[in-house]
Amino acid sequence: MKFKVIVISFICLLFSCCFSPDYKKSELEKYTLNYKNGNKYCEGTYLVYKKGEKTKKYKDGIWKFYTIEGNPEKIEEYDFDDLINYKEFNEKGKIIVSKIISDKTTTFSRFYENGNIKYESVTEYETDEDYEVDEDGTHYYNTEYSYKTIKTYHKNGQLKSLRNDEGITKIWDNLGNLILEF
Repeated sequence: MKFKVIVISFICLLFSCCFSPDYKKSELEKYTLNYKNGNKYCEGTYLVYKKGEKTKKYKDGIWKFYTIEGNPEKIEEYDFDDLINYKEFNEKGKIIVSKIISDKTTTFSRFYENGNIKYESVTEYETDEDYEVDEDGTHYYNTEYSYKTIKTYHKNGQLKSLRNDEGITKIWDNLGNLILEF
């Protein structure tokens, strides 16, 4: 019992040190980093919180990243330092990867070079409210993941396969004809 009280006290102290209500939002800070050739590497905005001389910065909003040639490489969207949206581009500027993250769902997509969707998965997850303590004292939250749908597509954009959360899989040819179901 005494050990549990010490552990809980330590965790409370740890969380109180991580972010104190004494920190006040002071400003939005635009940030840009350039390659040595002068082209932009990235640009975005920080939320800046200050407490006396101490400063904490959190990514917020859209962050854009570029190749050394100046072409778009990826775009990340943050909400108070949490990544909520991610897009990656090929050298022609076409999207090749997309990830959208919410509190309970993540949608992940890959694309062919022609821009048509290649793969899409929707994952739902649920995290326990209370943390657990491992034998070595590590604290963690249990998270359960379940794939709700997984879809693949032919290069022409036609649906190729679909697996739903009940484990039923359907497969189509590139003309849209259902050829297998199990």
